[in-house]
Amino acid sequence: MSSLRNLKEDLERLKKTFPKTHNIFRIVSSSLDEVNCKFLCNNKSFDLTATIMENYPQTPALWFSDSDNQKVTSGLAELQEAYPRNCNLVCQTCSLLDRLCASFGLTVPPEVAQLRLSSAATRRQASGAAAAAAADDDEEYHDADDDGAAGSSMSDEEDTGFEDYEDDLHMSDAASGIAGSEPSGCSSTSGAANASFASADAAATSDLSCEFAGIDSRAHIETLRRLKTAQREAYAKQAAPAFGSVQATDRLMKELKELYRSSSLKAGMFSVELVNDSLYEWHVHLLRVDPDSPLQRDLEQLSRNGDSDAGRITLGFYFKDAFPFEPPFVRVVNPVLTNGYVLQGGAICMELLTKQGWSSAYSLESLVLQISATLVKGKARVQFSASKNAYSLARAQHSFRALVHIHEKKGWFTPPKEDG
Repeated sequence: MSSLRNLKEDLERLKKTFPKTHNIFRIVSSSLDEVNCKFLCNNKSFDLTATIMENYPQTPALWFSDSDNQKVTSGLAELQEAYPRNCNLVCQTCSLLDRLCASFGLTVPPEVAQLRLSSAATRRQASGAAAAAAADDDEEYHDADDDGAAGSSMSDEEDTGFEDYEDDLHMSDAASGIAGSEPSGCSSTSGAANASFASADAAATSDLSCEFAGIDSRAHIETLRRLKTAQREAYAKQAAPAFGSVQATDRLMKELKELYRSSSLKAGMFSVELVNDSLYEWHVHLLRVDPDSPLQRDLEQLSRNGDSDAGRITLGFYFKDAFPFEPPFVRVVNPVLTNGYVLQGGAICMELLTKQGWSSAYSLESLVLQISATLVKGKARVQFSASKNAYSLARAQHSFRALVHIHEKKGWFTPPKEDG
């Protein structure tokens, strides 16, 4: 839990250092999941977002921007390559500002050097306190079982991501002429872990209640707990995920939490089901569309008929390890629809679902609602007489690839406003 406490401290430090009035860099909003920033240069502003991973700081925050400015995109790419693991948010932010200011010909704000020094001092103080507690515990329990002591030992390098931060601090000091003390290292002992155990437990209880705040369904909370347990076991084994990526898994967990908190879900507009408890394959059930649309009347008819589709439209969402930088593949699973921009096999004709039309900033809730609106806008109707086997994943993928190939040559057509 010390990594979570450190994260909270870093977020506060960043907000105080770069308020919304700063002339170059501003923290616009922040949470334990992501930080939204703004970089200002030559009367232009660039929006930047840092997505904080579940196993932060072992996996550092993932930075992205919707801007196509080459200096910004190159700076973010270099940042991720420079710190592939064990790096905290303060370290990343300072390094990012170094890169962006150099690219745009700006003077690095003096707050960057101050931030590095104050953050390092705080870390060293915490490390010293932990070492003192460890020494006291070792004296009191000098005859404790060696195996038990070794089992409870934890490396602060793994927990805080401080090692790369210290390297970054001293490289920066050498470049700017700021004197700094030699890094003292960040080793801890079983005594330090024991000394912080009680407070960590209390923090864990508080953080757990905050983590699921706004999620009303016990089943949804249990699903999230089950997924987090599986994640922790994988991280503990330091095993590569059987499918997907750390980046995609963390983003999907955040998206699923937000969907469970969604007012649209709570209002019964849609529901979400994980296929075989996989984060990478979802069934999203559209339970209600525009109440005045013919499609809604068709769904009500399905419900009255006692159809197995139960008066809903089931969408299949399929995610790859490049998510959120690539869109999910989405298809209609059932019932069979005519019109509504639904293609053979159940694929959906939407530029938003292509690499060209997708943005990593889009939320899955907004995507679900957009698809629902698109079906209505395209005058989709249920084909009651269609075969249950009319749609399949393979046929949908084939028709979608053909569609994208056509539109890459001819562009995307936007219907006139009078068509809805």
